[in-house]
Amino acid sequence: MNTTTRTLVAAALLASIGIAHAQGGPPMQDRLRAGGFAVMQHDGDSDGNVTKAEFDAGQKARFAGLDADKDGYATGEEIKAGMQAARSKAEAAGLGERRRPDKGKRERPGPGAGGVGGQDADKDDKLSFEEFAARGSAGFIKADANADGVVTAAEAKPSKQ
Repeated sequence: MNTTTRTLVAAALLASIGIAHAQGGPPMQDRLRAGGFAVMQHDGDSDGNVTKAEFDAGQKARFAGLDADKDGYATGEEIKAGMQAARSKAEAAGLGERRRPDKGKRERPGPGAGGVGGQDADKDDKLSFEEFAARGSAGFIKADANADGVVTAAEAKPSKQ
C-alpha cells in the first residue's frame, strides 16, 4: 500500500471517530475499555453500539492500512510507519497525545527484534491478520459484558476500579 492510501485509511478512521463524537457519540475517554482497548471506534453506523460484524470490518480495515505491500503480513517497519501516520493525523486533527492524568505520557513496551511485539504468535517477525486480530477479538469479548455480540456505549465505558 502506498503512502497516500495508508494516509487515507488513517484519515478515514480518525474521521469516523470525529463524526461519531460530533453526532453526540461519547467522548473518546468513554470509548475506551479498561486497558485502553478502543472498541467503540468501530461503530460504523454511529448508533452507539458496535456489532461483531462492525468490529471485524474495522479490524480488517486497520490491518489493510498497516500491510503496506499487501502481502498479507504486517512487518515491524509497516506497523511503525502506520502508527506514525495515524499519530500525525491525530495531532493534525487536534487530538494530540493521550495522557493518563496520574502518570503523564503513556509508555508502551517496545516491539520485539522484528518490531511486531508480543502478538507474533509464530515468532516469524511479521503479523498475519489472525495474529493482529487476536488481541482485538479478546478485547471485544471482554467489552461485551452480556455476551450478546454487541458492545453498547454503556458496556464500553471504563470500569471504575
